[in-house]
Amino acid sequence: MTAFRVALSFLTVLPVGPRALPQDLSPSRAFFPLVGLMLGGVLVGADALLAPALPPLAVGALLVAALLAITRALHVEGFMDVCDGLFGGYTRERRLEIMKDPHVGSFAVAGGVTLLMLKWALVATLAGPARLPALALFPCLSRWGMLLATAAHPYARQEGMGRAFRRGRGAWQVAAGFATALVAAAALGGVGGIALWGVATAVAWTAGWWMARLLGGLTGCGQTPWRFPRSSESEDQRSVTGSQTPRRSERGPEKEPHNVAGRARHHQPRECDVRRSGVR
Repeated sequence: MTAFRVALSFLTVLPVGPRALPQDLSPSRAFFPLVGLMLGGVLVGADALLAPALPPLAVGALLVAALLAITRALHVEGFMDVCDGLFGGYTRERRLEIMKDPHVGSFAVAGGVTLLMLKWALVATLAGPARLPALALFPCLSRWGMLLATAAHPYARQEGMGRAFRRGRGAWQVAAGFATALVAAAALGGVGGIALWGVATAVAWTAGWWMARLLGGLTGCGQTPWRFPRSSESEDQRSVTGSQTPRRSERGPEKEPHNVAGRARHHQPRECDVRRSGVR
């Protein structure tokens, strides 16, 4: 049950996580597709409420916004970091440096805007009997992709929360996520759903392989605002979560970050390493 709570609190805004993080977060990965299926259920319910009262374009925009709010824009923020890192650098070291920088650049903005416009267009134009199954299934498949990519490819950095998600053996976690996503795909979409599951699986593995070649593994920013109460948490647990940055009150005056050529100066909150699989 703790693993499910960790997965639910990591992938959504719900404050249901344990007070102190376990040192091994990898069991929670098994529940990623299930949490995605729950998110899909929320989209289906919202669509049923909004569709009779609003035009398709407005419904599509509100559904995309709702998913962003529920997930803290987890996938979009990660996708923006991927765009900045992979297209803004020419060496492995430079790409990793860019992805750790707490700012967004032109590639991130262009990629994020394009992704949101594409989501809005697809949701707004999706019609017929396939609409509700698709809304329910796609969040599940995307989180199955997260599980698959993080399990199949190495981790690029020596520290960060991604390490805690890769502790121990992951075979049973992949098997559980595999079964959840495949059964959901078959139940919601039949043969077409199974085909979508196959495409999502192939895309997740291939994208992870390509990014691992460029970066030496899958990674992210090394920082995260994803926090549980720290009153009972030990220093060892703090190091597991990758929260090496002292609290604001302990750091002293803030300093202007060094200028990075070609990077926008707008501050962007950071999310966790593990989602940098690039699977959106």
